[in-house]
Amino acid sequence: MGVPGPAREVPPRCSIVAASGAIACIHYQFEAIHPFIDGNGRVGRLLITLLRAEWGLLPEPLLDLSAYVEPRRDEYYRRLLAVSTHVDWLGWLTFFLSAVEHQAADVVDRAQRLQALREEYRARVATARSSRLLGLLVDTLFETPAITTVRAAQLLNVTYRAARLNIDKLIDADVLRDVTSGRVRVFLATKVVPAIDGVALTPPVQPRRRVCPGTNHYEIELG
Repeated sequence: MGVPGPAREVPPRCSIVAASGAIACIHYQFEAIHPFIDGNGRVGRLLITLLRAEWGLLPEPLLDLSAYVEPRRDEYYRRLLAVSTHVDWLGWLTFFLSAVEHQAADVVDRAQRLQALREEYRARVATARSSRLLGLLVDTLFETPAITTVRAAQLLNVTYRAARLNIDKLIDADVLRDVTSGRVRVFLATKVVPAIDGVALTPPVQPRRRVCPGTNHYEIELG
């Protein structure tokens, strides 16, 4: 397999699989050259995402391959080395495309979690007497989950008192929580952060105990 040319020479409208294969080859070459004393892996994986965005394969640089690679570092380095020692392009391409597939699904899952949470929050504040500012403030929390009263006043173009009233309403709706640890009061949308991190928001199933008929023993039930 030949070495791919410069990024500008790769057709931006080529198939996703072909483009992903080309990027995999570029990443291998970058890691083989090893241009920096430290941080080559991180920079190389960042370039993967930026290159996919540059070629129109991603609307935004959202694909985080490091989250897939870090738990599999040994296999990652083994696959790269095998290209140099045994020309095992197939093994490397298979690993790389699996990483892309896995992380693409992860991005979709997180986006769906965030969208569902945003709709839930908007429904909580969408009463007949509620101000439209509450909806705007909710949307802001999905850009930056932490907010101060001063920042809210700037975003909503209202007074400090009006911003604080809106924040208080979101606290009452269980959207925000006061997490202040210093002089400036900070409020955090605590469920947005785990949704971004890919943590399930549904509580774990709590076990229930059931007495076995005719005995003094218990059984544990789930669900």
